[in-house]
Amino acid sequence: MFKVPLEGITSSSQPKSSVQKNIIKKFIEQFPLMETYIEEVIPKGTKLTEAKLKGVSHIKVYFIEEEVLFYQQRDQTIIPHLKLLHKYPTMMKHMQCDKGAIKHIIGGSDVMAPGLLHENGVIDESAVVGDVIAIMAEGKRHAMAIGRMAMTPADIKETKKGIAIALETYITDALWTFKVE
Repeated sequence: MFKVPLEGITSSSQPKSSVQKNIIKKFIEQFPLMETYIEEVIPKGTKLTEAKLKGVSHIKVYFIEEEVLFYQQRDQTIIPHLKLLHKYPTMMKHMQCDKGAIKHIIGGSDVMAPGLLHENGVIDESAVVGDVIAIMAEGKRHAMAIGRMAMTPADIKETKKGIAIALETYITDALWTFKVE
């Protein structure tokens, strides 16, 4: 999604406190494990800023000061920035690919079923189609990407091919390097 460099922000605003509470509530509903940390991420009294990205259609980023916390395309799931996931690695479900998949995923490729089925791959059986998943790499401590489940774990094991997780954002993409100015 963020393969092309981001040009900046077209407009930004600070939502009313009631709107901000709804954004935070929706984020916690989507990532219940984050509830424990939400006051660290967005301390009480802190103003969350919402901004539209220039040159990218229908994507809003949410940030505090210059740190992007999450983004949303249209009214879909609010997705955390990878840097937020690195700070709070237990906030979402994880899947692990073998080492051979690393260069492809950080190049922007979706996660294919064989990369998860490798002997060093790990599949979270509780995942369902549409879930936002942290994508780990064999032997690495931090997630290399975030994606959305395109197949169920049972389908991944049965078909053994195809796109298992559609990539949303990954290390080195334009969102990773984006600076709010």
